[in-house]
Amino acid sequence: MDEDRFFLKDSNVTIVGLGLMGGSLALTLNGHCRHLNALDNHLPTVSLACTEGIVDIASCDPYEVFKDVDLVVLACPVPEILAWIKKLPGYIQ
Repeated sequence: MDEDRFFLKDSNVTIVGLGLMGGSLALTLNGHCRHLNALDNHLPTVSLACTEGIVDIASCDPYEVFKDVDLVVLACPVPEILAWIKKLPGYIQ
């Protein structure tokens, strides 16, 4: 079997943005990934995602949610996506 194949169930996934798109995706991916993390700048949203068990880790701190990540989903407004494309390599080891 090809060892380079991607399997969601074995992956650490981080969603950037827990709005309508990111929140819906988090609800759908819940339980289908090794770890599901989320980044959002709205503290009440981060708290809700954690207390409801929607994600394993939710934070406003990028360093906290990009540890050992295999897949990043940018579910934020387009200007923010463009900014994240430029700064994401600085957060991922």
